[in-house]
Amino acid sequence: MLGLVFAACAAATGDGAGLTRVVYNSTALAGAVLQNGTVASFSTEDMVAGQSAVWTGTVTLPQGAHLFGAKGLGYVRLWVDDHRLVDAAGGGDAAYAVPVPFFPGVGSAGLRVEYTV
Repeated sequence: MLGLVFAACAAATGDGAGLTRVVYNSTALAGAVLQNGTVASFSTEDMVAGQSAVWTGTVTLPQGAHLFGAKGLGYVRLWVDDHRLVDAAGGGDAAYAVPVPFFPGVGSAGLRVEYTV
């Protein structure tokens, strides 16, 4: 299961409309699409081994430093504003947290998460 941590961010729901999630029937983040739509969370409960998913969207953050992290049993990659913050294989429910001080003011940040089971 994938979980994302947002300190100082109440919910990971993108710009209010949700995040775009695409689930593939391969670990290559390509190929046959099993699901494609807008979601309000980073849940991977419906995924099985051999699948991969990509979530994209924006989050609006207050000024200051923020903590972004990813926790998962699969392979997790996390980008904020095109900065790759996490690129790691999970296993054993590994968790990674990265402080992000580069938000100069109130505004939105692009978010991309890739997950492979």
